[in-house]
Amino acid sequence: MQLLSSAAPPTDAVPRFWVAHPHALLAEGLAAVLAGCGLTARRNVAVDGLPCAGCTAAILVTDRGVDMASLQAQCCRPPQVLVVDFHLPGTDVKRLLDQGVRGCVNADSGPEELGRAVKQMAAGHTYLCPLASKALADNLVNRPLTPRERDVLVLICDGLDNKTIGRRLNMALPTVKSHVKALMAKTQTNKRTQIAATALRQGWV
Repeated sequence: MQLLSSAAPPTDAVPRFWVAHPHALLAEGLAAVLAGCGLTARRNVAVDGLPCAGCTAAILVTDRGVDMASLQAQCCRPPQVLVVDFHLPGTDVKRLLDQGVRGCVNADSGPEELGRAVKQMAAGHTYLCPLASKALADNLVNRPLTPRERDVLVLICDGLDNKTIGRRLNMALPTVKSHVKALMAKTQTNKRTQIAATALRQGWV
């Protein structure tokens, strides 16, 4: 994996970054955009050989093929990882976040998204560009319901509580709660009323 960065002088006021991307032209562009944002660039070794001592307060800009398990295993404090790639589907965004990636920017985004992502991550936040965020939301909302989840959903829309749903479906209360939790995840909500509203809006019931 090729590693490219600009040669801006180091400064403690801004986070260091490395660009390690398999597409050389995209790597050059990423480094140039970051340098243009006034962010400090540091040259370093390839991703599979990052020195542990150099990982503090660093941000690694790479693609969706990054091996997070290997990166986390080789460093006691691995860099924050920002993935920049084309056509990031919601399944990839979710997988990357689950693996510990702190930011995703679709390469179809404008240059300002890259600078915004790095600055947000440097402040301790996870960052998804609008395209990646929408892909993740669409993936979660469009995940198919199991037959039992659909049964529970219908009764939630009827205004029934968990105990009543359990009696109607001959289902243990913990199982009902598990299905409700799954429905919240699939509809990206945290309230029963929101589950019902989303389900009605999507035409699920």
